[in-house]
Amino acid sequence: MRRAAPILALLLVIGLAACQRVTTRGPRYLDEASLANDPPYTLAILPTTDRTNHPELAQTVREVLYEAISTLPYADRELATVDRLLGQIASRRGVALAHLPPEAMVSPELGEAVLFSELVDVSRLYLVFYAHNRFDLDLKLVDTRSRKVLYRNLFVFYDRTGGPSITVLGLFERSISSLMHLRERALRESLEEAAQEIVTLMPRPTFDVARGELLRISRVTVAPRDKVLGAGDTVQIHTVATPGCTGRFSIGSVKRDLPLREAQPGHYYGQYEIAPGDQSPFAVVEVQLASPATSETLEFAASGQPLVIDTEPPPPPRIARWWQTGAGVFFEIEPGGIPRDDNDLPVAYNIYRRLAGQGEFQKTGEAREPVFRDGTARGGQRYEYYALAVDRAGNISAPSGIVTITPRRH
Repeated sequence: MRRAAPILALLLVIGLAACQRVTTRGPRYLDEASLANDPPYTLAILPTTDRTNHPELAQTVREVLYEAISTLPYADRELATVDRLLGQIASRRGVALAHLPPEAMVSPELGEAVLFSELVDVSRLYLVFYAHNRFDLDLKLVDTRSRKVLYRNLFVFYDRTGGPSITVLGLFERSISSLMHLRERALRESLEEAAQEIVTLMPRPTFDVARGELLRISRVTVAPRDKVLGAGDTVQIHTVATPGCTGRFSIGSVKRDLPLREAQPGHYYGQYEIAPGDQSPFAVVEVQLASPATSETLEFAASGQPLVIDTEPPPPPRIARWWQTGAGVFFEIEPGGIPRDDNDLPVAYNIYRRLAGQGEFQKTGEAREPVFRDGTARGGQRYEYYALAVDRAGNISAPSGIVTITPRRH
């Protein structure tokens, strides 16, 4: 029987199928009366306390919790804002932020509630037939107005793989899969899955605008911000604010009073597709919210860099000169005219060619530099070329003048 025990244990491990799941462990506390009668609206997610010697994991836990909790009807404060306010509290107390006691963080300056998170345990195991990630996370929600604990729970997240095999090849494949499955999974991906599941197990407060809730906008997210927007690009708006209101947004002077839709309590969404003729080097996104119960209105300008919208094509370029070497025919291309601003400067040139006077021009290449090489032109043939300039927003200029050349035979 003793000899059989290791074999049975191995078979049990092999029989485990791949899965990801969240369970709760330890004492669970929920103040249902406070959450029902006077729920906190603004929520600050505090830095995650690390008890596992994995500080980088603790930071990631906080970030994924912030993203996941945005699906709840709290008005969550931006992490940078929370950190700045915590720094001010620590400075007034004359201590470093790392030594700020928990009771000092239960401050109305941060919001009506704060969320403490503590990374209690981390386990990453890789065996021949089995592998897993495990994270133990303690969460505590505290009302800063009453300093009462509203909710507390310990969550355990498993990301596990393993399974049976009936052939030698299958056994080998299973062992490799078990070893590589979680190694290849980004740790952040596991934590994001955990955060999404944890949020589904947390209490969801409800807010009633008819009760006279103060009209508040806590966050406006605008995407994309990392590019010059051209015709056909879509601007997406996500606003976290008091539930049950009507909302509108404007994109500078480009487009005014576009509707926001409340897809879930306190979360409003809108979008706009950039149209030909829209133009602005400095378009600030503004959101307006109105309460049907109190007739109160509130306007909010999104933080961050304004949008740059450019649907005007750059001036036509100029083919300044051409020359020939053994590697082909080369063309030097220059921007044409005077650009209105930096967004008008070409980032690429499209080059078109045809046999002189014959048929349609065909694109023969693209140049990211002001010099283009055509390695397919045949000596003794007469060709015509022109170029188009492309700017950062993808706008394409009118054609340059046509240049006619006859490469020499080698």
